[in-house]
Amino acid sequence: MFYGDTLWNCINIEYTIYNMGSSTKDLAAWEVTRVPAAGITFFPQGMEK
Repeated sequence: MFYGDTLWNCINIEYTIYNMGSSTKDLAAWEVTRVPAAGITFFPQGMEK
């Protein structure tokens, strides 16, 4: 999910990771984002579950 935050003048992206297995996992989310100079990029909306 992502949304605009007018207080901080930014876009917030929220991720959810579900562990469907029986053992614990250590994870760290990291996204590499590249935007053209003086450009703007929007992400397409995903499918509803």
